[in-house]
Amino acid sequence: MGRKPSDLAHVATITSRPHALVIASALEHEGIPVWIDGVWHASADPLSNALGGHRLTIPVADHAAASSLIREMGLPDAEIASEGQTRATQLLVALFLGPTLFFGIPAVIAGLLAPASLLVVLIGIPTALPVDPRGQNDFFLTEDGV
Repeated sequence: MGRKPSDLAHVATITSRPHALVIASALEHEGIPVWIDGVWHASADPLSNALGGHRLTIPVADHAAASSLIREMGLPDAEIASEGQTRATQLLVALFLGPTLFFGIPAVIAGLLAPASLLVVLIGIPTALPVDPRGQNDFFLTEDGV
């Protein structure tokens, strides 16, 4: 006989297929069976987050143990945005912005360029936004000590 939906608990929604597989592997290593909803969508469609990400489902009886393991791994507080991608974007922007300002400011002073054109360049470059478009993972854990 199969499990009833009431016997299962949703423990996490993960935005990245590899991260979902690693977390599921860690849970299975501890003897907690895991079902990953939507895992095959990412194989066919890289924008699988539009379908809600990868939902990790476990038996209700293992919810406390799974919550403890996920906390032990430090996942609820982990950053998901790639620092390397953000740094690379900042360097690219600096390479573009540096010469623009180096030549643009004297051109504005000399009256060869309208000041608004430099303002458009500065407004159009979002350097503080992370590059990773996936968003944040969601965890549905039991309370500590439960």
